[in-house]
Amino acid sequence: MAGERYCKNIQSPGVVGSRAMDLTRSVEMRYVLQNAKHLTHLQREQTMARSFGETIREMREAQGMGLRAAANHLGISPAYLSRIERGRERPPKPELVKRIATLLGGDPDLLFRLAESTDPDLADYIHLTPNVPEFLRTAKAMDLTSEDFEVLIEEVKRRRPSEAASTGEGRAAGDG
Repeated sequence: MAGERYCKNIQSPGVVGSRAMDLTRSVEMRYVLQNAKHLTHLQREQTMARSFGETIREMREAQGMGLRAAANHLGISPAYLSRIERGRERPPKPELVKRIATLLGGDPDLLFRLAESTDPDLADYIHLTPNVPEFLRTAKAMDLTSEDFEVLIEEVKRRRPSEAASTGEGRAAGDG
């Protein structure tokens, strides 16, 4: 698992067997979600192999939040959230994906990828900025990797340091 070497197996008095494994997975998932932008390509692929529902269930459990409490905070029914988590429902609309990321403290970009969706703020930016679609088509044609994008992002930040500080350097989950 992606966060294995960063997490110790939790051994609390009275916590044994599958419950201890659940706690270990929760700690691993918390690490993975909080550090998703710093994972290797292989670690990202392992995380992406999980379904959207499994991921939000693990996020919720990692936060120690019950199903009913999470559903209440999100303004949805516990039955609907349960169906999403069990893969019985398709991932929700982008606005709810964003609220889930904010509530559970995860990386919204990871959740949008798992949901095969796009953050509405990014979609608006793509539609309103004429050169963005051309840039994305060029990047796709050149088969740019995540590492290539990291280099491009650092170059843009280097060229515009005052703007980089106000547009995402260390942004909180859910801000956008």
